[in-house]
Amino acid sequence: MSFKKWVLYSFCLCLVFINSAYCEYTMDEFDWDKITSETTNTAYSLEKHIIDKNSSVLSVFWWNVQYGYMNNRLHEKYGLRSLDFNLKKLINSALVPDVLVLGEFKYPSLTKDTLKQLRSVYTYEYFTPYEKGEDTGFVIFSRYTPKEYVNVPLDWSPLFKQSCPFSRICPIKLTTSSDQKKYRKKIRAAFPKVSRYFERKYLRFTLRVKGRDFHLFPIHFLNPWGMMQKEKLAFKPLQAIEFWLGKENPLYYQVQRFNNLFNYDLGKNTDDLFLMIGDFNVAYGESVTPSSYPLVKQNHSNIFSTKQYTFPSASAVRLTHQKAPNVQIDYGFVNNKNNVVKSAVLPLSGSDHYPIYTLIDTSY
Repeated sequence: MSFKKWVLYSFCLCLVFINSAYCEYTMDEFDWDKITSETTNTAYSLEKHIIDKNSSVLSVFWWNVQYGYMNNRLHEKYGLRSLDFNLKKLINSALVPDVLVLGEFKYPSLTKDTLKQLRSVYTYEYFTPYEKGEDTGFVIFSRYTPKEYVNVPLDWSPLFKQSCPFSRICPIKLTTSSDQKKYRKKIRAAFPKVSRYFERKYLRFTLRVKGRDFHLFPIHFLNPWGMMQKEKLAFKPLQAIEFWLGKENPLYYQVQRFNNLFNYDLGKNTDDLFLMIGDFNVAYGESVTPSSYPLVKQNHSNIFSTKQYTFPSASAVRLTHQKAPNVQIDYGFVNNKNNVVKSAVLPLSGSDHYPIYTLIDTSY
């Protein structure tokens, strides 16, 4: 953070919280992508909850780190690896999360020193690629060692009967195996550049927190925006209409498959507290992929009360001239909104996404 930004941030804090005995907060140490009065209020409120939190409150941090691309670009432009800088500040502050999840991650994204510091703080580390043989995927750092985890491939084609054993938890029209193969062939022919990256993972990590099971679901569904950009979907009107406005698209089917696995996986433990968090690639309240958000949300509770845009970051717009609108595609969902103590989108520099920080009370 530049000296000018630091002075502005400190001044804002003192003005907003003039009744406070001091104006020194951990949040001013980060490399912010943008600083506003809203950022200041959110930062202070989050830190206050962290300082006051008891042992039954679990803190979880999610960030799509764009395989280190913005980290490298920012270093080339400004001489600072912001992703490394912010992660090290985070884990060496009062805000150090109990669980830190990075998506679109590959190990060269971070310096050896950053990885060393992460491993000195967390006793558990788990990496899984989105697809077999790839080097990009999820990495989870945790102070809690999971008592159990599930890791299975998450396909993007329509379900057929053999893959949905209980029809009551498959709220979709089932197809045959032959239909599924035809669909996969059609999509691969239409989107040859990006369809090889559609496979993702269904992950569940069950942590034991204060004597209670807590299920964490890191999520990163396939990227429809890449289809639009790389395959010039705008010049294929029939496919564009089918993809953006209808339900006949890989993203929608992948969400359906996730729901099917989720309901089968936790069907008998529906009272257990869970958190789905990650990059859903579904724009809330926008005209694109309108059918997917209700399918994602189901009867779960959003950890945010209002829309909070997470993509694209201001630095990504400046450096790469992205023309995407500001949207929220990173979310968190729980089964009981009362368990959410505080949630915030932190406009940190280092990726084309902004990270999410949430506090979950696991005591009830």
